[in-house]
Amino acid sequence: DNMLFCAPPTGNDHYLQDFRDAAKRWTGKGQLVFTSSAGVYAEDDGGTVTEDSPVIEGNARVDKLLEVEKECLASGGSVVRLAGLMAADRGPHSFWLSAGEVKGRPEGLINMLSYEDAAGACVALLQKPEIRKEVFLVSDGAPVTREEICRSALKLRKHKDTPMPEFVEGDSAGLGKKYDISKIREVVGWQPNYKSFDDFINHVAEAELAFRTVLHLQTKPYLSNHPDHKAII
Repeated sequence: DNMLFCAPPTGNDHYLQDFRDAAKRWTGKGQLVFTSSAGVYAEDDGGTVTEDSPVIEGNARVDKLLEVEKECLASGGSVVRLAGLMAADRGPHSFWLSAGEVKGRPEGLINMLSYEDAAGACVALLQKPEIRKEVFLVSDGAPVTREEICRSALKLRKHKDTPMPEFVEGDSAGLGKKYDISKIREVVGWQPNYKSFDDFINHVAEAELAFRTVLHLQTKPYLSNHPDHKAII
């Protein structure tokens, strides 16, 4: 009986209608959840935002999201506004380090959330059918600067020889914002598995090392007799 609508608005001129068509299939039992974006907030001077903070006006993408949020709440569902999603090879760190350039202030704040934790937050809400018509802000709860993101990501094997990117003036001239996720913690009882971006990167780096250690031990007998074993390793 649960329904989760998580389609992105980009390139969809019928976003609201698509949600309405999907919501018609919801029986009203269980939970209806729409995954929106925390990028709807207007704050950009380093302040703290909550679910009730002012949103950006006059932005087509934001308007699409807010329209569906309103429709979802009116239907009896709830909304999760997700922070910037990340995986080991996806997210701003991957883009910035590959490009060698970051458009924005190094001290500008970014709020992150692993795909795993985003899914966990949605599942936690789906398991609370008594919660209706609520908006929840979701992140790892630890805002991080652009510079800190890049430095942490250098721990990954993929970027071990990558230099720090250059920070240049860009569209993001503000200091960003800090997400207050106390509501979803208190009302839903959800907690992120990764307490910060650096915590996430450390877990990934440890997993990479463990994998390479096991692989080396399993292939050592063969490699030690191979003429090019040093190059293979």
